[in-house]
Amino acid sequence: MKNKSTGFSLVEVMIAIALMGAAAVYFMKFQQNQMRSQKTVVNSAALSEYMTSIKGYLTKPGVCQKSFGELSLKEDEELEGIVRPDGEFKYAVGDKLASSSFKLESMSFKDIFIGKVPDGETTARAEAQLELVFKKSGKGSYGNKTIKKVFELDIQVDDSNVILDCAPLGHLSLPSSSSSSDSESGDLGSDELDKAFDSSMQSAMKATGKKVDQQDINNAIKNNPQLQEAMKSMNNLKELNKKMEEALNQP
Repeated sequence: MKNKSTGFSLVEVMIAIALMGAAAVYFMKFQQNQMRSQKTVVNSAALSEYMTSIKGYLTKPGVCQKSFGELSLKEDEELEGIVRPDGEFKYAVGDKLASSSFKLESMSFKDIFIGKVPDGETTARAEAQLELVFKKSGKGSYGNKTIKKVFELDIQVDDSNVILDCAPLGHLSLPSSSSSSDSESGDLGSDELDKAFDSSMQSAMKATGKKVDQQDINNAIKNNPQLQEAMKSMNNLKELNKKMEEALNQP
């Protein structure tokens, strides 16, 4: 009569151990994939947040001009970053994005268009893409090691293609008026007229063939309640711009 074995053979034990080992490896691989997927989502969110933040910051008055003003608008022009009103960098090439594997590798102008300077003018409108290149370090996430992000800029240049002002697409406006010590009386000196007002007056004189001097402007404002109200509105706008600039200059 044969003895019936109630235990496991050595071969069965070895197979069980091998299966457990394989299961452990697959489980670790699954965990790694989960972690990489989560890191990929975090990286994507960090890139989107950074682009939204930098684009929003460039809409603030004076930031784009402070960062790129006096640079010649050229294709592939390498830029150092975006600065605060005090001149210190807020976004700089080499920055590592918070909670991500990416850092800002480079910043440059791409796909540039420069319009012609209109007759009688000294400035022209231009367009360009601001391209940001991000490089990933390590292997903790999926996706490309290098990612490019772009957004459009409206730009004002002089006749030598030097940047005078700029802003994200749809946010570029004419320079704001300077403050006036005689604002309450409505008496504007020639050195207090901003570029927009001066340009409009030049266009009007050219269209009508009539020359208007500063005294004519002063008299017209003093004798017209509607113009006086417009001047008050302009002065209120000046004060608002001044407060905004003061807020931007705060640390």
